[in-house]
Amino acid sequence: MKIRYFGHAAVGLETGEGKILLDPYLPGAFGNRFRFPPIPDQWDVVLISHDHDDHNHVAPSFGRPAVLRGPADLPGVRVRAFVGPHGTAMGTVNADTRIFLVEVENLRVAHAGDLGLIPPGLVENLKGCDILFVPVGGHFTMAPKEAAAFISDVAPRLVIPIHFKTPHSDLTIGGVDAFLSLMSPVRRRESGQIDVTHGTLPARTETWYLPPLAG
Repeated sequence: MKIRYFGHAAVGLETGEGKILLDPYLPGAFGNRFRFPPIPDQWDVVLISHDHDDHNHVAPSFGRPAVLRGPADLPGVRVRAFVGPHGTAMGTVNADTRIFLVEVENLRVAHAGDLGLIPPGLVENLKGCDILFVPVGGHFTMAPKEAAAFISDVAPRLVIPIHFKTPHSDLTIGGVDAFLSLMSPVRRRESGQIDVTHGTLPARTETWYLPPLAG
């Protein structure tokens, strides 16, 4: 599987069963407070955790993907979806977000959307997943300490932080370093693109920082 972290919560999974894009953003959203560049390529499946502009933009350039906001069984791919609160008790809890679990190529890949508070049963459903994309910027999502506690409970093999402040965003969220300081071991990858298989992932939980491909 090739993983591409485009920035914010946008993640691409390229597999032998097709190309899956999660939570694509709208370039220039929120009055240009959100300045990530367009996401390239065509995609077979787009998964949308919730309908905010930084998570739900299906560009014409993506081709004609299947756009999903819930569970689905596709050829070679199973998508499970769980509902949780968007935001945190200290920020905004005014909507729901979906947490996706994609099962493909002998990998269980979870993407937590804009999860802020942990609903009953979610940890059990994600327990021991291979890869967890987790929001860490706070205010609209879990803050670093909450994200670290969630990771400890889920015990994934690989953690990749998402939804943190970068020079491309003026949103009121924190940067990634506060989260990384709570995790061990941490690997800072040089590229936002990596290739993984079930056999190459760490045996115990590691956190890998992927710099957004937006720069």
